[in-house]
Amino acid sequence: MTVENANYINQLNPAWPTNDDYGYEGDDQIRLVKKAVQQSFPNIGSEVLATPSELNQLHNVGAVIIIGEVRMYYGATAPDGWLLCNGGIIPPEHDILIGLIGPNTPDLRGQFIRGWSDDADVDPDGPRLPLTTQDDDFKAHAHTITGSFGNGSTRVDIGTNGTNRSTSTNPTGGDETRPKNTALVFIIKT
Repeated sequence: MTVENANYINQLNPAWPTNDDYGYEGDDQIRLVKKAVQQSFPNIGSEVLATPSELNQLHNVGAVIIIGEVRMYYGATAPDGWLLCNGGIIPPEHDILIGLIGPNTPDLRGQFIRGWSDDADVDPDGPRLPLTTQDDDFKAHAHTITGSFGNGSTRVDIGTNGTNRSTSTNPTGGDETRPKNTALVFIIKT
């Protein structure tokens, strides 16, 4: 037998070595297999705890998925190894995730995500802790009305002799302030 030439696992021939190959060639074959495994998974430095199902979800070699990682997902239910970010209770077998964020998943339903900042110049409420939520708000602003305005049934006269008068406009718009958006599901790695 001639030792195969392979750099990665998918290049190894599962039929080699054959039963009639010399034993000393097996040593070289084992070294080749070790090299191919190490080159296929260069970033693994400890025990691999992923299930075969979780490993099959990896589509590109070198992808790293971290417990607690949050992703957007196009589906109504979370895939294996993930939970919906809906405020639900985290099952007790996911103790690493519980230790990281507490007993519940973050409730990200209907939320817009804002990058965390520990700087009040970037986030006026900063520094804030990650996973803290801000309520709806509008930046303070003013509108200036000058002159006399009216629509026939309602007339507003703005003071011309140094007096100040105030008025309100009728509200227009919907039930919330939002940009155009698409709904996706947030999921968290267990």
